[in-house]
Amino acid sequence: MSYRHARMSICARPGRPAGLPPHRIAVLSLVLVPFAAIAVLSLAAPVVAFAGPSSGPAAGGPMVGVSSVSSVSSGSSSAVAGSSSAAAGAAGSAAAPGSSRSGAALGLVTGPVGRAHVSGAPAAMVPAYLEVGSDGGVFAFGGAPYFGSMGGRPLSRPIVGIAATPDGQGYWEVASDGGVFSFGDAGFFGSMGGSPLDAPVVAISGTPGGGGYWEVASDGGVFTFGNAGYFGSMGGVPLQGTVVGMAGSFGTGQITLTEQSGFPPGSYGYDVSVFQDNGTCSAPMPQPHTIGIVEVTGFANGSPNPCLAHEAAWAGAGLNLYTFLTSGTSAVPELGCGGNQWCNWGAAAFRYAANYAISQGADIRVTWWLDVEGGGLYWSSNTTNNDAVIAGAIGAAHAMGLTVGIYSSPLTWSGIAGKYQPDVPLWVAWYTGNPQGNCATAMSFAAAHGDALPDGGVWLTQYTDNNGSLDGDYAC
Repeated sequence: MSYRHARMSICARPGRPAGLPPHRIAVLSLVLVPFAAIAVLSLAAPVVAFAGPSSGPAAGGPMVGVSSVSSVSSGSSSAVAGSSSAAAGAAGSAAAPGSSRSGAALGLVTGPVGRAHVSGAPAAMVPAYLEVGSDGGVFAFGGAPYFGSMGGRPLSRPIVGIAATPDGQGYWEVASDGGVFSFGDAGFFGSMGGSPLDAPVVAISGTPGGGGYWEVASDGGVFTFGNAGYFGSMGGVPLQGTVVGMAGSFGTGQITLTEQSGFPPGSYGYDVSVFQDNGTCSAPMPQPHTIGIVEVTGFANGSPNPCLAHEAAWAGAGLNLYTFLTSGTSAVPELGCGGNQWCNWGAAAFRYAANYAISQGADIRVTWWLDVEGGGLYWSSNTTNNDAVIAGAIGAAHAMGLTVGIYSSPLTWSGIAGKYQPDVPLWVAWYTGNPQGNCATAMSFAAAHGDALPDGGVWLTQYTDNNGSLDGDYAC
């Protein structure tokens, strides 16, 4: 088996003109701290912002966010489009410190935006920050770079939050419908724009490396994009109030892949399918185990595992799920695919698998793996088309707020996906009998042989094949 995870190209919806009625002014106190944190000391209006590595500029509506930056350089006035609507804002250059404007400041974000979030070293703090308005306008203060904004441009819904890239050279704006707009070096990894929501999005927070972001809604639901992991949420849990923000918690910055995968380093276990259950769904499953990876479907958009419920119960707290992905096309439009029928197929395949898992009572809020193998048998000879299938499946998983990775082998992946390296975790199949060695050398071994594996890090390795009809797995 083999898996990997890609990005979705959902664009924020343009439409509603900017311009909201003024609100009460909020009195805010901003404190620069070494790690992302909210610091609100006195408020006369509700906070509608998030904490996390963030920064951004504003122009023309009520203020909904403030962000500090730790990296300052002269910024370009142009914007890098991360969605079809993201372009240079009408605000032009940043406002001078102390300039006045109508509207209310409704939120606050503090914390440096430098690489300190990854390394754990304190950031080099400077007195710089940015503010974002509900119309998408951004104001920069204290020398913070300005890269454009949505100010003066049509919006379907008001902007509610902003987050900066780790190097401070870009930022994302998010609207209440989940649409995301990217500027500077901020990449676009998808959004909830155009998707039905139970509650409006209220904040966005970027990942430590800048390869993804989280959106959070007022009911506590969390949506992940790019390499942002899903660790649970308050969505569906009764709340006495509404969620108004979120913070990326990076601790010392020493985040290990095994912490994200949910398995302690050195854990062992197995992956199983209908074949290990002898087709009876009552065969004894292997014990003991920590890792339990279960097949959901044995083919894209079909072949559901009839023993899923039995095997998921065996996996228990160690459950991960996988779907065997194959190439194909679908004329049914899928969100984020832009009419690409190969992408449609991949997105539909993941949704099919997720819906089947739900129907069998399995908890889908676990890490998923896309099994990518069998080049020439299950895949097209055109790697570009194959990449679109994989990207569609990854995008569909992210749109559901799920963590997804790739299962593949060091000398198999590129024969199917070419040079495509989605920023998702890797479950590497390499039957050396040396799991620790696999974890340490799989990427370099593949690179030395011209194979460009997904670059989200090796989380797991399948290090034995057919050991008593079972594959052995190990957490890196």
